[in-house]
Amino acid sequence: LVATPYGSGLAALVDDEAHLGVACIDFGGATTTVAVFADGQPVYCDALAHATALLAAGAPERAERVLERARELLGDGGHNPTMRAEQLAQMGLAFERLGKLERALALVREAETLLADVAAGRRMSPSARLPGDVLAPVRAHRERIEATLAARRAGG
Repeated sequence: LVATPYGSGLAALVDDEAHLGVACIDFGGATTTVAVFADGQPVYCDALAHATALLAAGAPERAERVLERARELLGDGGHNPTMRAEQLAQMGLAFERLGKLERALALVREAETLLADVAAGRRMSPSARLPGDVLAPVRAHRERIEATLAARRAGG
């Protein structure tokens, strides 16, 4: 048996990286794991359950805490606004599953705005514009949440 973060590090790293010191982060389906290597050896391993895995396990309060912490850590997303928009949309979906529709809507709207800026060339160089209608799935997600909220408010 091999710990997943250690195995991911062995698969992804070359000897020089492990000897110099590196953190290997593996974004998996149910967990995100991290392994820190120094002098060619693992010196630290840890894992964080994804909010969707916590939801499936019947732990909505923990899932909400994980989502809020992930949002804090995401910050402004650095230099990759499309990745940030994807992460915001995923968090919105998880909050939607938690029944926190207002929070979900805010996150999805933020993702939609980011993608609109990228598509218009305001967040990246004009030569890096996104192909096709990348906004369609996020727009549809926002519209679905808005319709659900409207139905709730109308008593239906």
